Amino acid sequence: MGSNPTPSATQQLSKHPESFGHGNIEGVIAPEAAINAKDSSSLIPTLAFGIPGGAEMAVFLGILVLHGMQPGPLILSKNAPEIYGLIWSLTASCVLASMAGLLLVRPLSKVTLLPSGVLVPVVLTVALVGSWAVDQSIENVICTALFGVVGYGMIRFGYPRLPVVISLVLGAGIERTWEQSIAMGDDSAILFVQRPICLVLLVCLALAVLFSPTRALMRQLKVGTIGRPRRVAE
Repeated sequence: MGSNPTPSATQQLSKHPESFGHGNIEGVIAPEAAINAKDSSSLIPTLAFGIPGGAEMAVFLGILVLHGMQPGPLILSKNAPEIYGLIWSLTASCVLASMAGLLLVRPLSKVTLLPSGVLVPVVLTVALVGSWAVDQSIENVICTALFGVVGYGMIRFGYPRLPVVISLVLGAGIERTWEQSIAMGDDSAILFVQRPICLVLLVCLALAVLFSPTRALMRQLKVGTIGRPRRVAE
């Protein structure tokens, strides 16, 4: 039998943690509130630094680039009307979505009862029509279909999709800034280790890359040393 999952922060702070999983409404409210809050907070690194905070923000970043807006520190000064319009529209959408959710919760809940054989064709049709409507080109439809197959293969074999989306959106900007940095360093990458800010960022990047595999390795070592003994088949 596998180990029990780690309790959430809401369950740890609750006065009745044993009721979670048995109808406690706090177990539904907490993750839903977190899901709604993450979209607004992920806009901060997306707009201020050009670093998407998730898959949705990576797509939104690509939309900004297609409309001629370059995310980064200067976007607030160069595109102030669009950014303030985004803030107010996001605020209004939260209010309207809450009102619509309260009024239409019963009919909308029936969507979950629809079979996948009905939902999948509708979603595919909307996606293909939307890709064709960009510039009325059949190449966009073919590209959408190919990436749909690639995405399904990544899900099927457990590969993460977010790095691919981020690399496609930020690839051109990264190449351009890399060439500029190399030119500033007289065709040498030594520039990245000569300044304290660069060193701090490189150290943080290395720690972020090594954190997950190191934690997984420590967890495996801990389970291997103090784990439960395996049952011997009779």
